[in-house]
Amino acid sequence: MTCATLLIAVCAAFFLVVAYLVSLTGIVEFPVLKDYYQAPTPSRQVAQQKMDSREFEALISSRIREQVEDRVKNMAVTINEKEVSGLFTWGIAQGLRNSLAIEQSQVAILPTGMELFLKLRWSLGRIDLLLQVKPVLQTDGSVKFEPVSAKLGMVNLPSWAILPVMSNIFAKDMGAWDLQAGSMKIKTLDLKDGKIVINFLITN
Repeated sequence: MTCATLLIAVCAAFFLVVAYLVSLTGIVEFPVLKDYYQAPTPSRQVAQQKMDSREFEALISSRIREQVEDRVKNMAVTINEKEVSGLFTWGIAQGLRNSLAIEQSQVAILPTGMELFLKLRWSLGRIDLLLQVKPVLQTDGSVKFEPVSAKLGMVNLPSWAILPVMSNIFAKDMGAWDLQAGSMKIKTLDLKDGKIVINFLITN
C-alpha cells in the first residue's frame, strides 16, 4: 500500500466517522445512515393555545386582578401547559423568522420539571431537540429556567453545551418570567401535572 493510498483510506475513514456522528444528531441526513436515526420523543403530546407575549402577560395579569378584587389573602395563579406551549411556539417562530420550518413545538409540564420539545426541518436534515428544564424562583420576583438535560437527535448534550442551547433558542421567549406584582410576595412555585401553580401572599 502506497502512502497516497493510505492517506486516502484514512481520510475516507475519518469522513465516515464524522458523517456517522453528525447523522446521530439528525442535523444533516445521509442517505446511507438515514434508517438508523431515531428522533427523541416527548413524554406526551400537548395541544396549545396560541398566544404571543403580550397576550400571555395579559392573561396572567387578569388572573391576578380577579383575586385582588375578591380580596383573596393567599393567591394562587395557575398557568397550564397549553398556554405555555402557545407562548413557546410564538417565541420560536419569532426567533426563526421562517428560516426553518417548525413541524412541532410544545412544553409538557411534569411534577419533576418542564419538558421542552422542538422539531424543525431544513434542506439538509432536521433538528429534534428535547430539553428538560427546572423553573427556579428568584428573590427579585422572576423565574429562571435552569437546564437539567438536553438531547439533540440521538445525542445527549454535555452540561457545558446546554446553556448555549438555552440562550440561543429559548432566551427571548422563555428565558425568564417577571412575576413581580406590587405588594404581593411570591411564596412558592409548584409544578403539577400539566400546570404551574404560583402562590402569592399579599403583604399589605
